[in-house]
Amino acid sequence: ALTDGPEPGWVFADGQTWRVALPRLPEVVNPIGAGDTVAAVTLVKRLQGASWVEAFAWGQAAASASCLHLEGARFTLAEMSALRPQITLTPVPVNG
Repeated sequence: ALTDGPEPGWVFADGQTWRVALPRLPEVVNPIGAGDTVAAVTLVKRLQGASWVEAFAWGQAAASASCLHLEGARFTLAEMSALRPQITLTPVPVNG
């Protein structure tokens, strides 16, 4: 899985590539700790049984939520849950 700040992230899992598009946030207060948040929440969701793609989408939702706060890697479950439906998972077709 790869992150790129506010740009789409990418997941390579089970022979498939996925583009993970993030919502535009009204204001980014502090992006420090967002990458660590993606990694931590992705791991937790994976351990809870989510696929790699879905786990990464939750990680990206948590990271986006954390950017809304001054203190790095701080967010609420409600904020993460509200952002998850705004994240788009698109399979990337394999060209020939």
